[in-house]
Amino acid sequence: MKKYLYILMLTTLMSGCMNESKVNKQEMEPSSTVAHEADEVEKQQVAVLEENAIYETTMVDGEKSYEVYISSNQDDSNQYSFFVAEENGKLAYSQELAYEKFNKNNIYSLNTNKQTLIILSLEKSEEVSSLRVISMDQGILREVPIEGGELLNLTDRKLKSLSQNVLQSAYPVNQNESIFLSWELQNDPLVLSLHDEATVTEDSGAYQSLLDQSWMDIWSETEEVFYPYENIELTKEVIERAKMGIPMGGPYPIGTNIEDIKKSNPYYIQEGILHGQQYLMYPETIYYYNREDGAVSTVAIPGERLQSSLADLKKLLGDPVRQEEENGLIYSEFLADKYVLKTYTDESGEIKQISLSKQ
Repeated sequence: MKKYLYILMLTTLMSGCMNESKVNKQEMEPSSTVAHEADEVEKQQVAVLEENAIYETTMVDGEKSYEVYISSNQDDSNQYSFFVAEENGKLAYSQELAYEKFNKNNIYSLNTNKQTLIILSLEKSEEVSSLRVISMDQGILREVPIEGGELLNLTDRKLKSLSQNVLQSAYPVNQNESIFLSWELQNDPLVLSLHDEATVTEDSGAYQSLLDQSWMDIWSETEEVFYPYENIELTKEVIERAKMGIPMGGPYPIGTNIEDIKKSNPYYIQEGILHGQQYLMYPETIYYYNREDGAVSTVAIPGERLQSSLADLKKLLGDPVRQEEENGLIYSEFLADKYVLKTYTDESGEIKQISLSKQ
């Protein structure tokens, strides 16, 4: 019996020591949730990276934040290493992303939805770069797939973030022609897909006769200015709003003071006078207003924003009360109670411009 009690006590004592050893080991191991932590992965002190990295940023992935560092490899200046640390962490862990000869002076991040994206620029020519988009997925850096074409952009200009899930890029084809592309960021899985593409020449576009500069120059000079892209569809709801003097695609009804619009959105393209009427031009809208009191009298929308045709408008409003051809364009007027919708369409029936004004 004594021998049995001795063995039982010895077994209990050894079990306790083993459990204590496990606890101590768990206390010593980092509690970080960065998915790529492992003994064989290269580690660097965050303090060292903060001094030596060529780029650093905070990336948000849902509710968590991570610090990301990009550093040059000592043995090869064309090779770069990516390190990730948890927010306020002291150690950063390397990640497997192999990119060569990207422009280290043109790395930047964009915030869209609940994702932060890092944009890398791989130069194709002096003017055009091929971009790579990096996202964060549970502590791991991943390249975002591009669907619909190559993500090309001006070498010395950033992508434009148009909304929470739409980006826009642009690049020249030649001296007289440029391409503007809008990309939609989709989740589950995360992918950038081509939303809209427009080829613009110096004499094309609904605004071109009014513009003092080419669209490419306008797009390049102001970060908040973008090229209009398809985002409006003519519906019964749009027509009902028009009958109340509320234009499609814009928050300001007929009669709004132009100074209030300027205060709300200071990033307009230009203002001037056309056929004796003052106007204020934004990428997506032109506001015509009275010189005497500044009240908006007409709101015009470029055809680039529309997903409808003259035939669609006739289905909603019937035949126009007036229609004539002018310089190769078909001009039409439709009544909407106390207001009038005016359109310019090409020979195929595609709407080039539509405006709303009071009768």
